[in-house]
Amino acid sequence: MKKYKMHILICDNSECYSEKSKSLIDEFGRVISKKGLDNEVQIVKTGCYNCNDNESIVKIRPDN
Repeated sequence: MKKYKMHILICDNSECYSEKSKSLIDEFGRVISKKGLDNEVQIVKTGCYNCNDNESIVKIRPDN
C-alpha cells in the first residue's frame, strides 16, 4: 500500500456529485498528474459532510 504525503478529500455523495464534485475530482487529478505528484497526493472520494447546501466540500490533509 502506498503512503501518500497528502490526501485531497472530496465529497462525492449524489447531491454534490451532481453539482461539481466530478469536475473538481477531474481537475485535481489533472493538476496532480501535470505536476508529477501522483505518488505523493491521493484524491479520496468521501461521503457527505452534512453541509446541506448542495456544494462540493474539499478537505486537504494533513494541512486542511
